[in-house]
Amino acid sequence: GRYTQILGFSRQLDQQIDILIKQYSDISQQLQTTLQNTFNAQAIDSEPIAILYQDDALIIVDKPSGLLSVPGRRYYLQDSVITRLRHQLPERQFIRAVHRLDQATSGLLVVACSADAPRLLSQKFAQNQVRKTYAAILSRPIKSSSGTVDLPLWGNPEDRPKQSVDFQRGKPSCTDFRVLSDGNCPRVEFYPRTGRTHQLRVHAADSRGL
Repeated sequence: GRYTQILGFSRQLDQQIDILIKQYSDISQQLQTTLQNTFNAQAIDSEPIAILYQDDALIIVDKPSGLLSVPGRRYYLQDSVITRLRHQLPERQFIRAVHRLDQATSGLLVVACSADAPRLLSQKFAQNQVRKTYAAILSRPIKSSSGTVDLPLWGNPEDRPKQSVDFQRGKPSCTDFRVLSDGNCPRVEFYPRTGRTHQLRVHAADSRGL
């Protein structure tokens, strides 16, 4: 009898939690839509995003440095590649990022523009069928001309989005690199095997990396 009561209470609690999660998700989505609409009304003079390729399934753009890939949760973080594309291409009913580049990073960004494209493109990223190449200029010379940095990364939930090397709590993180030009500020090409947040920056900056 008592076990049955506890089990019933637990199920009720789970149902209430599910309802609250759904309500939070709906409110969050409504807020995001409101923020986007408010920003779009003021984004008429925003610099358009350079589109390098587009078809019925995807768009490839040249993301500039200093611009977010997707809008943030705060009003002042609404300006992004996705926001500008939606304003720039009102005839496109569906525009969604399938991967991201850091705000300070410039480069090619793939954007899905059909309902089926996000799943298919995400599968290709997850199965390593998409090869990513990054170029960076380092602040000091390095000894090796090529190699691999294999250092697990951990994000402290109390200090997001900062990442650090942590062999106990970190997730496997691996980066291949090749020096393109040496000197005091060498230019290096990176080929990430994993896609951790700030992976290339930490692997380059940590003393156990580059």
